[in-house]
Amino acid sequence: MWDFKQLGIPELDGNEWGLLALTSAAVCGTSALLWWYYKNNCKSHQKWWNEQKKPGWGWVLSNTNACMLLDSLSYAGIPAALYFAYKEDTDKKLAAGIAMVSSGALLACSTLSAPVYMNSKDLHCLRSTSLSLSLTSGALAASLYNINRASGILILPSFLWCAYCFLVMHETMEMSKKE
Repeated sequence: MWDFKQLGIPELDGNEWGLLALTSAAVCGTSALLWWYYKNNCKSHQKWWNEQKKPGWGWVLSNTNACMLLDSLSYAGIPAALYFAYKEDTDKKLAAGIAMVSSGALLACSTLSAPVYMNSKDLHCLRSTSLSLSLTSGALAASLYNINRASGILILPSFLWCAYCFLVMHETMEMSKKE
């Protein structure tokens, strides 16, 4: 079977695993709710985005169902990562504080960027927003990895998704400049 200690996962009891499941479900549910709102109420923005010339590998951002799924799943590990870092923290109080602030910043940036993604038709603004999310999730992954290996790894899906979104936005902006 799996050796959780070797993976960097602290020993947790059933209540702690339940808490992690509930908080992960809350984060995923919030993300899915925002995407549902976008899909049902922001038709003009969806039409504008789908009319933009994008790189061939950027098709995922034109599929709202795929975006909703990937966005929700990429943030699912954040509560567990934070809790693992909290449980593992022994003498690294400053690192844990930085990680907690970074995670709060990532979730706040993600939530506050939803209106930007849903309404802005400015590619520069969308690219900048994606870059800020990517940098925030990268900083969070690095700071959590220094505390607990599993915590840093759990943030990687969020970083990769944000980086992918940034690259698609950047390439879309570059392609629109050439026209």
